[in-house]
Amino acid sequence: MAWNLHHAVVAFCVLLNVAFHGSARAEWAIDVDYSIENDASAGLTSYSPLGAVLVDRLADGNFTGRFRAVQGVSGQLKAKLVEAAKNPNSIYRIRAGKVFSFNEPCLLLRSNLAHLFQVSIDPEKQTVFSIALFPDGLYEAGADYNNCEGVQLASDAKFSSNVRVVKSGELPTPDTVSYLQKMERERHARQHGAQQDNRSFIAKYWMYIVPVVAFMVISNAIAPEQNE
Repeated sequence: MAWNLHHAVVAFCVLLNVAFHGSARAEWAIDVDYSIENDASAGLTSYSPLGAVLVDRLADGNFTGRFRAVQGVSGQLKAKLVEAAKNPNSIYRIRAGKVFSFNEPCLLLRSNLAHLFQVSIDPEKQTVFSIALFPDGLYEAGADYNNCEGVQLASDAKFSSNVRVVKSGELPTPDTVSYLQKMERERHARQHGAQQDNRSFIAKYWMYIVPVVAFMVISNAIAPEQNE
């Protein structure tokens, strides 16, 4: 009896562990790399791993996301942003596959390294349409937003993130084949006179002419009576 109870407890713990860790796994992971260039005009861009956007499907069919940063990236990112912010021509770039985004290093310092990622996806094909990077919680930066002079970065500032996931679908493509076939049929009909209308002018437009004539006849009949 005790042996069976022991096995039941072990089995329950295993199932609980699987359920917990299974729920922690995302349905889809989108790798994100970053590059911080002290001079954006330098040309060559070298990227390093930043982390991954983890996308999960909600019960209502929408999607939510969270960001899992690469271990140790916070300190590296902080140092690189501080150094890059000294040059107004510097740029902070991110990429997710073939889509890119960028922002000012100074703005990320003003937000104390708080990132907001907005990702537009096609969940059925697991395709990323776009990714955008914003300084999270920063609502006003001023006209000199790329000037970090006087900006005080919190001593305990470290990388943090929020993710917004927008579900998008492909736009319908124009039915070019049907359109060309229709144009070809119309051209062919005109060439062979199938749609030519050889009726006289009156036969074509009698429905417009008759009301006008009737109105003129009635007006002419009423005018002499009014003069009497």
